[in-house]
Amino acid sequence: MKSMSLVDAHIHLTDNEFSLYIDSIIATFKAMRIKVCSVCVDNQTSLRSIRLLNNLVHRDTIFQFIGIHPLYASREDVVRFQLLFETNVKFVDGIGEIGLDRTYTINDYSPYPKQKEVFELMLQLAESHHKPISVHSRKSLDEVLQLMSSYDITSVLIHWFSGNKEQLRKCMDRGYYVSYGPAVLYSEDKRVLLKKADKNRILTETDGPNKYSHCFGDYPALPSSFLTTVVKTVSEVITMSYQETLEMLTVNWCQYVGRRL
Repeated sequence: MKSMSLVDAHIHLTDNEFSLYIDSIIATFKAMRIKVCSVCVDNQTSLRSIRLLNNLVHRDTIFQFIGIHPLYASREDVVRFQLLFETNVKFVDGIGEIGLDRTYTINDYSPYPKQKEVFELMLQLAESHHKPISVHSRKSLDEVLQLMSSYDITSVLIHWFSGNKEQLRKCMDRGYYVSYGPAVLYSEDKRVLLKKADKNRILTETDGPNKYSHCFGDYPALPSSFLTTVVKTVSEVITMSYQETLEMLTVNWCQYVGRRL
């Protein structure tokens, strides 16, 4: 049997929600052979990630992504971020969470032009340093796809995919990955899109510490308690066995991050 692991392609381990018990969380991941991509949202969480993960102890379990989320595009110092990234580039596995989101432009909180400016800087860094990216695209997927078409990015994940069938096909044609989380347990729309995605481009995520009122008792999401059920649901939707699905997801995740288990 091939080596298999539960994989979480998008979780916010540097969120304050996890800060009091992060050591226990990581120990559980190691014990359960769970692999995760830990993403960041601003300079503060990126620096926290660097301090936590810039060592060899966790690198077989946690893959470090740093970035500036569109929610914080107008407040963050991009020069400071670029310096942080380039100083620690050998420890950084990818760039994320980055992207665009029109819901944040209300009352000009995070102006769309500024979001695009910051997103393009992140894309430039990813291209020049050959790093995979984890992309946020709520209500902005067409613009995200248009901007990314100008860059040669090693590997792209459209996290928490919520586009339509046409947008999904564009992502598949470009070789992008799309991830599905706990919402696939209760959302028929998510199940329809999952069924139409190419099997070699599917990943699972929790987006922890996000909470889900429709499932898992509204607890903060963690792969150690959520992923088995997510994978089981994915397997039912794409009509594969649990073991086959787990193997498929492991292979996809390794290709996405450019690593071998």
